[in-house]
Amino acid sequence: MVCVRYRYDAVAQVRYKTVELVVEQLPWNPAQRARRQGEGPGRPPVLVGLRVHFREEQLRKRVKDAGGRWLPQNQQWVVPIGVARRLGLAHRAVAAPDLPAIPAASTGNDAGG
Repeated sequence: MVCVRYRYDAVAQVRYKTVELVVEQLPWNPAQRARRQGEGPGRPPVLVGLRVHFREEQLRKRVKDAGGRWLPQNQQWVVPIGVARRLGLAHRAVAAPDLPAIPAASTGNDAGG
């Protein structure tokens, strides 16, 4: 067992006790992952939103080609911060707390892409 947590549901007035179990242990080298994916060692990428005007067709294509996802409800693209920096677009980034969950099937072909 790794961890015990308590979760509280105020509406149902219930307390849950949860446990985290180790099911498998394998060797892992975070530096190798960082070299392979270009991200920080062992951490998922920090996502940011990018404001790209619909008239900026070449820029939209660059963002899409770099793996960006279009969020029509926010009228913005979502990319890892490293991609935004690599494209020179960090100045257009929107803070992550303003981002909704990323739809898995987004194709980027909507009005923004």
